[in-house]
Amino acid sequence: MKIIIISLSILLGTMYSQAQTIPKNENGEFEYKQVIKIDSITGNEIYDAAKQWILSTLKSSDNMIQLDDAEKKQIIGNGTLSLKPRSVGFLRMANCMINFKIIIDIKNGRYRYTINNFQHYYQQDGITPLNSDLRDIRTNNWGGKPLKKETQDEIRKEVDKKILMLIENMKVAILNKNKNDDDW
Repeated sequence: MKIIIISLSILLGTMYSQAQTIPKNENGEFEYKQVIKIDSITGNEIYDAAKQWILSTLKSSDNMIQLDDAEKKQIIGNGTLSLKPRSVGFLRMANCMINFKIIIDIKNGRYRYTINNFQHYYQQDGITPLNSDLRDIRTNNWGGKPLKKETQDEIRKEVDKKILMLIENMKVAILNKNKNDDDW
């Protein structure tokens, strides 16, 4: 009986850890990509809702729409999410952030989002912020040494959770665009 319980625990732990991994594209880079079908909304309505969502959600001075092509119905922007501070040995990682790029392509009745180009950065004990790819998160000290695997995995899980919440927020905002537009 103990063997069955231990086996189930290992299996569930493996499934949970796999469910918490950030998807990768064919080049091995972290990337979220999905086509969402919404038959009841035109391409123009999706475009307007997506643009409004980006402007209201990714709204700091360094996060803006880089490309806004109404004819091609494509929006490209940047976003930044705050991450919790962490300790690396005896050093403290402060102002932890993750930058990313978001692309929304729109057609009648559907849109595709792509979120990629993740860059992790933080300040460490007053040292200049260090940018590093999310695939290999490095410390500011000691020549850019990689963080421990456990710390990198913890950061990736936090990023995954926040990006999935952001995606869900976007889906709801676009889907509900027509429901509350004129009811003010």
